[in-house]
Order: sequence, then C-alpha cells, then structure tokens
Amino acid sequence: MRRAQPSTALGLVLLAALGGLAGAHTALASLLALGLLAAWSRVGLRRLLASLAPLAAAFGLLLLLTPLAPEATLQVALRGFTVSAACAVGALTVPWPAGIAVLGALGLPRSGRAFLAILACHTGSMRREVAASARALRLRGGLHGARGGVLGARILLARGSAETLRRADRIAHALELRGFSGALPVRVGFSPRLGEAPLYAAAGALVTALAWRLTA
Repeated sequence: MRRAQPSTALGLVLLAALGGLAGAHTALASLLALGLLAAWSRVGLRRLLASLAPLAAAFGLLLLLTPLAPEATLQVALRGFTVSAACAVGALTVPWPAGIAVLGALGLPRSGRAFLAILACHTGSMRREVAASARALRLRGGLHGARGGVLGARILLARGSAETLRRADRIAHALELRGFSGALPVRVGFSPRLGEAPLYAAAGALVTALAWRLTA
C-alpha cells in the first residue's frame, strides 16, 4: 500500500465530505475523488468494498421512500453515502495518529483529539470481539432462522454495548494516567510532491466544484 502525506490525504477527504454535504452534483465529484485516492493509495478492491458495502446497504434502505419523494430521497441517500464513504476512505488511507495530529494542527481541541484517539483504539478490538461472538452464536445455533437471528442480534448488541463502555473507560483512564495532552509524536507538515499530482488535481477540481455550487 502506498501512503500519501497525511495532510494531502486528509485534505482531500475533508473536501470530499464537504462536497457530499453541499449537493448531489458535488457528491458525485467527491465519490470520484475518493475513488482516485483509494486507487492511488493502492487500497485493495476487496478491502475497499468491505468498508463501503455496509454503508451502501444502510443508505440503500432510504430508497424504500423513493415513491414518496424520488428526487429528495435519492439526494439524501447519495449525500449521506458520500460523507460516510469519505470517513471510510480516510480511515483506510490516513494512519490515525497522523490524522489526529493534522486535525490538532488545524485547531481541533484536546477533548476532540482524545475522543478520536479512544475511538481509533477501540474500533479494531470491537470488530474482533463482535466477530468472535457471532461465530460462537453461529456454532451454537443462535443465529438459525428468523427468530434466532433477532435474538442473536439482541445478544450481540447488548454484549457489544457493555464492552464498548468498559473499554472506553479503560482507554480514557490510561490516557489520563499517562498525561495525554492531546499532542501526538507525529510531524505535521506539507511539501509538494510530484507523485501526488493526481491528488492535487482532484482537490483542485473539488474546490472548483464547491465554489461553483456556493456561488450558483
């Protein structure tokens, strides 16, 4: 996998998220920019689809409302998916310490940096624990049939929620005991690189699209 400078990748991700919020046309441009970032970073297609498929399924539920308000429903689904996709691609292409350091340099307060650090530490462990619990339920027949699926989902949700709170408290206490001040030992900077020219072009196109959208 190839890594762009954190400031470059995060800047493009933030522009893509803004494009998703601005409107449907800029959301489409944002999705193209995110695809370019993922391709340039050599994120595997399977890994990318695994991150985006749950988002597509979640926002796909909105399409059930299409007969009531077709245009509004499609726009909300597209824009929501674009913002969520920006977060997913950012998580795949920007190492979390570098991303938090860049946001800190941009003025994110200490509480925000601590929250993101806790979230980043928590996400991977939570995913592994939920997968292990699901395997245990499946082996015991807990996910068999519609009734079993509903009961299994309730068990997973209850166990996951309780473990989420316990782990968040442990990480918060660990950060406090170690005197976490919000600063991370990551150098934050930006220097133009010829190899990142496609990403700069995508960022410029997004800025142009956003400016056109705001002035139209």
